[in-house]
Amino acid sequence: DIVFDADIDATDASLRFPPIGWSKERDRRGFVFVSGRFAGDRLAEIGRASISAPGLEALGSMGLAGDGSVERVIVDRLISGRTDASAIVTATPDAGWDISVGGNGLDLLPFMQLGEGDDDPAASKGSSQVFDSFTLSADLDRLWLEPEAAIRAVTATVVREEGLFSLAQVAGSVGRDPISVDVAPAGPQRRTLAIRAEDAGEALRALGIFPDINGGRLTVKGTFDDTPQGRGALDGTLKIRGFRVIRAPIIAQILNIMALSGILDVLRGGGISFTALDAPFVLRDDVLFLNQARMHGNAIGLTAEGTYRLERDLLDVRGTLVPFYVVNSLLGNLPLVGALFSGGERGGGLFAASYSVSGPMSKPDISVNPISVLAPGVLRNLFRIFETSPTDEDLAAPARRRGSR
Repeated sequence: DIVFDADIDATDASLRFPPIGWSKERDRRGFVFVSGRFAGDRLAEIGRASISAPGLEALGSMGLAGDGSVERVIVDRLISGRTDASAIVTATPDAGWDISVGGNGLDLLPFMQLGEGDDDPAASKGSSQVFDSFTLSADLDRLWLEPEAAIRAVTATVVREEGLFSLAQVAGSVGRDPISVDVAPAGPQRRTLAIRAEDAGEALRALGIFPDINGGRLTVKGTFDDTPQGRGALDGTLKIRGFRVIRAPIIAQILNIMALSGILDVLRGGGISFTALDAPFVLRDDVLFLNQARMHGNAIGLTAEGTYRLERDLLDVRGTLVPFYVVNSLLGNLPLVGALFSGGERGGGLFAASYSVSGPMSKPDISVNPISVLAPGVLRNLFRIFETSPTDEDLAAPARRRGSR
């Protein structure tokens, strides 16, 4: 056996570690120390390795099997940006990994963004395949999944098998309120998802989904279809009760087109209060299908259906906006004649506007049917005969499948 120590001045080297979003350019000071052991011409272990450079302090060790494969990695300390954590990663007999993570903070955003842009998608794909199967336990003071809001006091047990999260029990808090995410088996080729949060706005911001909601109680329930035909599609419903919407650029543009300046001023100020949001959805591959989603409060009611392509950030959504929802929808609730006023549309009202939103989320094309503002719901349905709808059979399949259940 040959024991070695290497003390390296890396000032003249450019170094990158994309999973934690760290890099060092040439001419910036950096030092690397490695001590280990060779067995013949094979590296048998790295007993100690450390790196000290601007924005990174790391210390750990690594054990290797006889064939040179990694048996165990111990990270005693990793400090970079918002990450301040330690970990133990151990290879298991079934070629997966057992991972234990703890510490003051872990920023997963750089890892989640691997492959975006022009960096090295091939390398990131390889990294994801390496961790195709693992068991994870975590105990963290703070966890970041997006740039600003953190999930605090996180405890987690996660099992990933051949690319699917077969089990997940995650609990923590956002703001002052709890959040939980649970994935569990539900029979052959089925898994269930349940998300609960006592502060919907903080939870959605922490998950990096929608920043324009304040307060509310959130629940998400759904089922994954892991059959070859289903390809892991998630069929579920998102519900939020008692919340406020602020800013919301797309809603603001619709209100502006409709010349509802009073409601628009409220949106731009303290926000519009809503009683409830119910959004049935199907998430398949990178496409989110909305099916008769609706939300309502005293000021306005909204319905929506269509698609959102997550990876391309493209919207194709249409629906109805009902101003002064409580008063306006009363006629639609009248016995016998209510369907005449609402056109049979759940959540519809006597006076409403049809709208459509298409294109990139950051700058979509928004149109409002001005004639339908003055028309009863039954006539508004007639106007929709002339509206175009998606013809992509792949996009339509999940919605048809849902309707056939």
